[in-house]
Formats: sequence, structure tokens, C-alpha cells
Amino acid sequence: MRIAEIITLLMVLTEFYNMRSLRSKISVNLLLLLFVTILATHIVIVTVMSNEFVKDKINRERQIFSSAASGFFHQPSSFIDIIGIRDWNYVCLMAENGDRYCYGDNQDGMWDDIIDMTAASLDLNQSQIKYQGETWGVFGKQNKFVIISDVLTYDSQTLGAGTVVVMLDDVYHTIRKSQKFVVMYLSINLVILFLFALYRFSGLILRPLKKMVKMTEGYRDTGQLFIPAEKRHPEFFQLSDALNRMMQHIEADKNKLLNSLVLLEKANTDLKKAQAEMIRAEKLASIGRLSAGLSHEIGNPIGIVLGYLGLLKQRPFVRTDDVAQDYIERSESEINRINVIVRQLLDFSRPAAANIVAFKLHDLLSDVVAMMTHQPLMKNIRIKCEFSASSDTIVGDPQQIRQVLLNLLINAADAIAVSLRPDAGEIRLITVSLPGNPYIRLMVADNGAGIDQENIDNIFDPFYTTKEPGKGTGLGLSVSYMIIEQAGGTLNVETEPGRGTIMTITLPLPDPAALAACEKSPINETS
Repeated sequence: MRIAEIITLLMVLTEFYNMRSLRSKISVNLLLLLFVTILATHIVIVTVMSNEFVKDKINRERQIFSSAASGFFHQPSSFIDIIGIRDWNYVCLMAENGDRYCYGDNQDGMWDDIIDMTAASLDLNQSQIKYQGETWGVFGKQNKFVIISDVLTYDSQTLGAGTVVVMLDDVYHTIRKSQKFVVMYLSINLVILFLFALYRFSGLILRPLKKMVKMTEGYRDTGQLFIPAEKRHPEFFQLSDALNRMMQHIEADKNKLLNSLVLLEKANTDLKKAQAEMIRAEKLASIGRLSAGLSHEIGNPIGIVLGYLGLLKQRPFVRTDDVAQDYIERSESEINRINVIVRQLLDFSRPAAANIVAFKLHDLLSDVVAMMTHQPLMKNIRIKCEFSASSDTIVGDPQQIRQVLLNLLINAADAIAVSLRPDAGEIRLITVSLPGNPYIRLMVADNGAGIDQENIDNIFDPFYTTKEPGKGTGLGLSVSYMIIEQAGGTLNVETEPGRGTIMTITLPLPDPAALAACEKSPINETS
């Protein structure tokens, strides 16, 4: 393979340099580097070798010429035979007496230089060498001729001087002829060195990198990434250590981000909850103002209608008509029911002034349970008390809290009544203290029918009820929510349709100063 063919091959390989594979890029670069190195070495060696061959030819030809030319003055025929054998194109001999013998034509215009050099060597009594002409050498233009001028002696006696012109084409031809084997040898070395270097590069660079890539590709969010490296490769060990530290920082930042997301979600949930409570409070206030005006407008006509019905009952012809009496009594009953609703609206819009005292919540719960146990709607329903709160003294209006408890127990009883297990109803009253918080939590849990999810957001709205007409006004939970909110607490609901409902009341516990400022009230006095 010639050098030109190798260059062409390497040019083709460079077309693949833009490949994504690091191994391919390293291979191309390594091959180019080795090729340039071997080519430069080859050029240097061939150049030095060419110079040495030229010098060797000059020395050899000068020795032969000097020996043959010295015999010319004794036996000219022998010298002429040697000229034919050695293929000397130009020969010039000059005796001390000035006689000259020249062989060759003046085709290249060299005779003047040859004669001048011969005379100079004779005058100076020293050898001279001069290069002339151009021809194609091994890697470019080289000298075509070398002019050798030497002093001729015999038995230490100077006979004259001689000059010969030697062609160098055969030297260059010999070197070019040997290049085929040299290039083949260098190509084999190039392949061997390339494969060995690529193997070493793979072991030192590519395999550790591939191992790291494989480890990173196998990384999952559920685990921690660790990239091992051998200490015998300090750079990769440092890289591995740096990557591991970076992954630890990323893992820590990810955990912080997840915690921040959890906190943001909780804050968003609390914000939505607060927003819903504000909307509910504004809705209650708006409905309260509307109810107050509406109650006054409805109350007056109701009073007038009841008065006229009373007068109608006193008429003589009505007293004797049982059917008319029945119609009038039914009308009064329905109008009285309307009147009760109107009064509830007034109570809702203008709640009575609270009697704020300190009282025991457990005592109030026991009193309410004792009162409700004997009610007909509590038939076949077991009320279970689980009072585990360490402190149950709260400050508020016990009558309003009693109203809230009654509303919750009645609602629980109604939910059990419409469930599929009215004979196995159970209501649990549970109190617990909140660790680290000055609050007491009361949970009223029943195993009734529960509340459908689409009704959860509406249960605290005024006049919203799922009961049959005549069995509820829809104001119980609204009033209860308002009472608990005025007491500084919260009222929440948890439900699962078909499994039951848990109404949770959270009330603040008073500090000693607030407790001392309030009058303690026993429950039996407020009942």
C-alpha cells in the first residue's frame, strides 16, 4: 500500500469523525496521531538515509576516481575503460604543467564549472564537492549531479587534479524501490500499535466511562445512585467521588423540594379551607340579614291571619260546624308552624346575648345524654361516652353549646333511623386533648346512613336539608356552626355513605387568667 493510498484511507476515516460514539472518535484520533507520527518518523529516516547514501556514493566514487585518475598518467587506456564501466558522464584531468584531458559533451553547460573546480583543486591542493541540477528524489526535488574535484597523487607526488561528475538518480531510484517494503512494514506497525493503543485506551478510559454510564442509566428515583471507581485510576476516582457528592446534593435538594411541595399542598389546602369558611361566614351573614327583614315582613301578616282565624272560630255558625272547626284548626296549625320557622329565622339573624361562663364540658355532655336517652327518637340507639380529655373546662355559653349538642344528637338519630340497621344504632361521644395545643376535641360519631359526597359542601348552609318536608328547617347545623365559630372553635364533618358520620367540634381551653375572670357555672343550674 502506497503512502497516497494510506492518506486517502485516513481521509475517508475522518468523515466518520462526527459520529456520536466516543470510541469511534478516539479511534480516528488515535489512528491519525499514530499515522502522522509514523509518517514523520519515516520521512526523517528516509531523508537521513538518502543523505547517507549520497555521501557513501560520493566517497566511493571519489576513491575509485582518484585511484583510476592517478593511473591515467602512466596507463591512459585503463582509465578510459574505467570511465565506460563507471558511467561517468563528465571527466576532466589537469596535469601540473597545465595539460588537460576532458571526457564528455557540454550538453548541460557544466564544463566551465568543471574546469574551474579542477584548477582550483590543483591550486589549493584540496578536494572540492559541488551539487548541481535537479531531479525527483524520494519526497521532492533533489540534486541531480554531484561534482567531485580531487588532487591526484602517486607515491606522495602530486601529479595534477581531476574532476568527475556523478549522477545521483540511481541512489534515489534504489531508495524509492525500497519504499514498498518500508511502507508495508510501517503499515503493519501502524495496525499493531493502533490495536494495542485502542485496547489500552479502552481499559483506561472507555470501560470506566461505560461503567459510569451504565450505573447512571440504571438509576431510578426510588433508590440512591452510587458510582464506584478504582483508586488505581486517580482521575476517575476523583470524578466518581465528585459525581457521588453531586448526586447526594441532588437527592438532598429533591427531598427538600418534596417537603416544600408537601408544605405548599398543606398550605393550599388550609387556604382553600379558610376561603370556604370565609365564604360560608359571609353567606350566613347575608342570609341572616335577609332573614331578619323577611321575618318581619312575614310575621305581621301571620299575626293578622291568626287573629282572623280566632275571630272566625267564635262565629256561632262555625261553632256548630265540626268540619269548619277542623279546617280552621288545621289552618292554625300550619300557620303556627310557619310562625315557628319565622321565629327561628329571627333567632338565626339576631342570636341572643351569650351568657359567658366557665363550665365542664363532660358534665354538659352527661346532662344532654341523660335528657336524650328517654326520647322516643333514641329508641334502640345506644349512646356511648368515651371521655378521655385530661382537661374539659371551657369558657362559653353552656345553653348555646347544649343547643349544638342536641342538634348533633338529633341529626345522628335521624341518620340511624333512615339507615338499614335502625335496631343496632350507636352514637359515640368522644373527647380527647390535643397534645401541645390548648384545645379539647369532641367527636359525635354515628353508624347511620352517612352523607353523600355531593352534599358535604352544603350541609352548613341555611335551609339546606335532606329530610322530608315538615321534619327539618335546615337551620340546625347552620346555627350550630355559627355558635361554635363564635366560641372560637371549629365544626367539621367526616362521613362515608353507608358507614356513618363523625361531627368534630374543636374548642379552645382557657388560660388561667381568662378562667379566673369568668364565673364558674354548674351545669345543673344552667339546665
